[in-house]
This record gives sequence, structure tokens and C-alpha cells, in this order.
Amino acid sequence: MKPIVALCAVFSLATFFCSLFDIGYLSDETFLIPALAGFIWSGLFFVLLSAFKNIPDKPDKKYTFLLRIRHWFLIFGYKILAVIFLLMTAAGLYQSD
Repeated sequence: MKPIVALCAVFSLATFFCSLFDIGYLSDETFLIPALAGFIWSGLFFVLLSAFKNIPDKPDKKYTFLLRIRHWFLIFGYKILAVIFLLMTAAGLYQSD
């Protein structure tokens, strides 16, 4: 999945620069903001792919209480991060009107 996201980021960045410098078919200024937004969202998605693969598994009963509390805080942090990204997405969609 990461190569596809990186390819989308490169395509968005190329579209941005072609529109910025009036190169070829993409010489219209209407492509500037969508291309920049596509690059930012590709970068964000790349960060999400990197961050959420490290979520630890649920601990067994054999672990001590402190290790289970530590695990709970790690999972809680990832949940807060997910909510922040969802709110950023909703705010971006709301502002695009």
C-alpha cells in the first residue's frame, strides 16, 4: 500500500508544479489547490500506514497489572490519534464547500 500512496504523492506534486509553472496540459491554475491537497493527504495517509502497524496486541492475563495499564494507554493514544485524523478530515470536507 505504501508504494501506491507514494506514487499518488509524486503524481500530485508533479501536477502541482506543472500547474504552477504552466507546463503542458496542466497550465490552468485550477489544479493548484487540489494537487496540493492530494499531496498533503497522501503524506498523511503514509504517516497513518506507518503509525498504525505498530499497535500492540491485547495482553494476556499472565501479564502484570502495570503492563496491562501501559498497554491500555498505548491503545488509548492510538484511538485519540485516529479521532484527530477523522476530525481533520471532517473539517477539511466542511471547509471545501
